[in-house]
Amino acid sequence: MESIAIHALVVPSGVQSEHPRVDPKCTDHTAPADIHWPGTNNEKTMAKRTEEEKMLAGEMYSALDPELVALRAYCTRLCRKFNAAEDETEQRRISKELFGAVGDEVFIMGPMRADYGKNVYIGNKTFANFNFTLLDTCRITIGSNVLFGPNVSLFTAMHPLDPAIRRNWGPEMGKPITIEDDVWVGGNVTILAGVTVGAGSTVGAGSVVTKNVEPYTVVAGNPAKLIKRLPRDSAASDRQAL
Repeated sequence: MESIAIHALVVPSGVQSEHPRVDPKCTDHTAPADIHWPGTNNEKTMAKRTEEEKMLAGEMYSALDPELVALRAYCTRLCRKFNAAEDETEQRRISKELFGAVGDEVFIMGPMRADYGKNVYIGNKTFANFNFTLLDTCRITIGSNVLFGPNVSLFTAMHPLDPAIRRNWGPEMGKPITIEDDVWVGGNVTILAGVTVGAGSTVGAGSVVTKNVEPYTVVAGNPAKLIKRLPRDSAASDRQAL
């Protein structure tokens, strides 16, 4: 069975999502009717909203909603095409269809994987190494001049802590992730839902980031903790790196 996951800097101007609104036929993917979902007291208001709208708002939603199932399948096909592409020109073309927005000179080394793709927004001159994983049930915003090492995972996905609610493919939720400009994320880093990584910061390899990272700091560890603060002067930073 397909794995089910849960999902802001300036978006490059003139770039819009090319994802279609899918009208899926897989009507057998329905949420269990007997589950009580917290946070849905205003039933009349919630009934007017789609599961995708609730998902992006960080509210409880059903990942088994037919339209969401179809959107994930569509994203899976695009990821496979991206990973199989033989040149950067083809990858660039696919990335414009895959992501909500993508800036200039963005390079992502395959293989990569996303849940929906269209909820990911990337600035200019950003690089991601192998095995980049984006669980974008909520929005993921990545700035410009950002570097990701291999095996980096951004998880906006969340599940209820109460196992009774999780049971029988129960509801899911998420929180957005923001990676600001000029950030370096080392290899094997996991960034969890709701985190903002501040501009100019560095996240050490192997870290699990559970809380916001201040701008111009170095953090590392599980959970990631402050190691040191960095000078904002470029020349001083260059001398420190030597």
